[in-house]
Amino acid sequence: MVQCLENLVINTTTITTTITTTTTITTTTTTTTTTTTTTTTTTIITTTIVTRLRHPAACTPPCQRPLCYVALGQSISPCQRH
Repeated sequence: MVQCLENLVINTTTITTTITTTTTITTTTTTTTTTTTTTTTTTIITTTIVTRLRHPAACTPPCQRPLCYVALGQSISPCQRH
């Protein structure tokens, strides 16, 4: 039901983690010493979506309308959530 969508609250939190790895390789021969340093940076982005569903007046009685809440493309029964 369309009236229920206005009661849908979505909070989005983005966590960014950066991992830097440095590798040093030293090669020595009889006449030459070569040092190679490689730095690799990896960024990991984690997104967490927290959805809170509340009982709106348009959905009462909620147990007689189990497909009242529509969140992220899925029908969620309020009777199973509360």
